Amino acid sequence: MLNSTDKIIKHKTGLLNLAEELGNVSKACQVMGMSRDTFYRYKSAVIVRLIGLVEVDDSLPALAKEMAAIHFEQIAQFTRQIDILTGKIKTYGTSNSTLRRLQTMPGVGPIGAMTIETFAPDMATFRRPIVILVDNCRTIAR
Repeated sequence: MLNSTDKIIKHKTGLLNLAEELGNVSKACQVMGMSRDTFYRYKSAVIVRLIGLVEVDDSLPALAKEMAAIHFEQIAQFTRQIDILTGKIKTYGTSNSTLRRLQTMPGVGPIGAMTIETFAPDMATFRRPIVILVDNCRTIAR
């Protein structure tokens, strides 16, 4: 019988495994009823745990530990850069009225809103630009 800690671990690893299987983090989070932020927190925790395991495992050759350390540093560096960029995107997404409005559509966050704003025709060319776009996205989502 699983205790509560085992159930939590099984649920977390289930989310990570489902994302890997589907090749789509957003879809896995939707299926599991979790946010993408939660997914990335879980993934970060797994990496931290893995770092700890590599450091204390005396059976690993020194070269393997050295290579792992290089990979962990790259992961940490990319994570920092992504966090900085994500913060900038979120700030920009809240400072622009068009982006704020686009983000009211289901499934559209700051990055999706920026993509729509960048590649879609100028919304002023539509009779009712945002309402039409929102209605079409809701129809597609169903």
